[in-house]
Amino acid sequence: MDGDRRSASYGLLKGALLSTEAASSLALMVSKVTTFRSLGELPYSSILEGVIIGASVMAGAFVGKFIVQRMSSAMFQRVLDGQLLCSGAAMLLAAVV
Repeated sequence: MDGDRRSASYGLLKGALLSTEAASSLALMVSKVTTFRSLGELPYSSILEGVIIGASVMAGAFVGKFIVQRMSSAMFQRVLDGQLLCSGAAMLLAAVV
């Protein structure tokens, strides 16, 4: 219980974090589509591809939600830290190579 309270003091956990990330990504993508479409730089074929990719991402999000809901907060934090570590290492490697 103490670990849950300590982790919660740092910010959002589990579903709340994922939901916030999804909402901010959606807002960003809608603004990008609006901007590029208004400039005539976004053909309908690209919009169709985006809808197909978006549907796949939504399916993955539902599977991820199912998994995350069954994790403890401590395990979720460890998985998140591991993903951030791998992402940082990949960026450093890409900068060097």
